[in-house]
Amino acid sequence: MDWTKLSVGISALWLIILMARMAIYSAPFASTPEGELFVMALNVFLVIGIVVVGYSLFRQFFRYTAAKTMRDTHCPQCYSKVDRDAEFCPVCGRRLDHRRLQR
Repeated sequence: MDWTKLSVGISALWLIILMARMAIYSAPFASTPEGELFVMALNVFLVIGIVVVGYSLFRQFFRYTAAKTMRDTHCPQCYSKVDRDAEFCPVCGRRLDHRRLQR
């Protein structure tokens, strides 16, 4: 799964929902009971979007940090975990030079 494309898509959807929320608050519809329910549902989607985008960004950050601290067990290109004796990364296919990675 490509987390970058997914997080960009979720971020765009989240931004659209945020803009719709701001537009609804300025409309008279927001003061009706149906409008209040709709705004509450938008708020729930916004919170879920924040959690999902935050998760995807922090996941990439933690994979990057793990790859930098444990160089002999992680791919320097895609940061996925690899065996110490692997010649190629199983995810991206990059050739691994473990002598260089152990510095």
